[in-house]
Amino acid sequence: MEKENSSLKTFLKDYFSFSGRLNRWPYFLRLIGYFLIFKFLQIVLRITDKMNGIVESIAYVLVIITVIAAFIFISAQTVKRLHDLNKSGWFILIRFVYHIPIFGWICAIIFELYLILAKGTNGSNRFGPNSLIIEMKADDVEKNTESDFEK
Repeated sequence: MEKENSSLKTFLKDYFSFSGRLNRWPYFLRLIGYFLIFKFLQIVLRITDKMNGIVESIAYVLVIITVIAAFIFISAQTVKRLHDLNKSGWFILIRFVYHIPIFGWICAIIFELYLILAKGTNGSNRFGPNSLIIEMKADDVEKNTESDFEK
């Protein structure tokens, strides 16, 4: 039971925490997952739009809960990515510029491309150790553990 609580805490820390750093590739993968969730929600809403009664109400409540969780998720991932770039998490407010027609859309696209393509700071910065180095060390530990079992 304690292992389950530990893995749930790790999951919540990895995906819903605003502290730490996140390098390019995991950010990109999580961004794709975020968009896939929203495509799925669009499909659910189209299907339930044709239904009446309690099923439609339950679907809308579940969609609202999912949208709130997804907003917190993508906000946390973006803040971690900004931390990897040694920027304040407050730069996430640039995302809200997209409400301005044309100019806002261009700014939002440039901001997202910057988050996806810019290399994070080497080594530790004010937001913590380099997440890429931590992942590489974890991979080395796993490889060493596997080779120890083979011996």
